[in-house]
Amino acid sequence: MSAHGKKTDDLLKEVLERAATDREFRARLLSDPVAAIRMAFGVILPHNYRIRFIERPRELDALIVLPEVGGRGELDEDDLEQVAGGSDTEVCGAW
Repeated sequence: MSAHGKKTDDLLKEVLERAATDREFRARLLSDPVAAIRMAFGVILPHNYRIRFIERPRELDALIVLPEVGGRGELDEDDLEQVAGGSDTEVCGAW
């Protein structure tokens, strides 16, 4: 595992631990996770990084996110347009 991956794993562990005990943080995490992580841990996620936290409904034993159809290797139409058009060249912040 890379050092970057380890940092990410550690941060995720801390986020989940805090969300399990801090109701206000949990509410912010559900409504605006990027701001909640920045405020609580001082970590600024890249501007184009999309993240969502959801709560498992009590009536479910498990909540599983399915992988994309066709795998991650294929680009969708929007991604292809971004690559072809050369847009979104702004440098991302550190994770």
